[in-house]
Amino acid sequence: MDIEWKEEARKEFLQLPKDIQRKIKSYVDDLPEKGLKWNKIDFLKREDLGLEVYRLKMMPEDDPALNHRAIFDVRNQKYVIYKVGKRPGFYEEENLREATERIQD
Repeated sequence: MDIEWKEEARKEFLQLPKDIQRKIKSYVDDLPEKGLKWNKIDFLKREDLGLEVYRLKMMPEDDPALNHRAIFDVRNQKYVIYKVGKRPGFYEEENLREATERIQD
């Protein structure tokens, strides 16, 4: 399957330091090979927001600088990345609402 980045997620990604971008890209690029059963993937459901998506947890034990998340879904045989950012604050309601709006666009 292919990977598609929504424009807002791409902008968030590009605002991160280059070394973090490279590491995140490596995780995202592994999605087609490792699939949804990969232990770095969880299903995220917030009924109050109407949010039902997957999240990719990027936090290797040997790299404390990388503690990031990505919200994505599978649409039309593609992994679609909707949001990416640092773990602290990522799950705040404001950020999850933003992700929900991106998915609905």
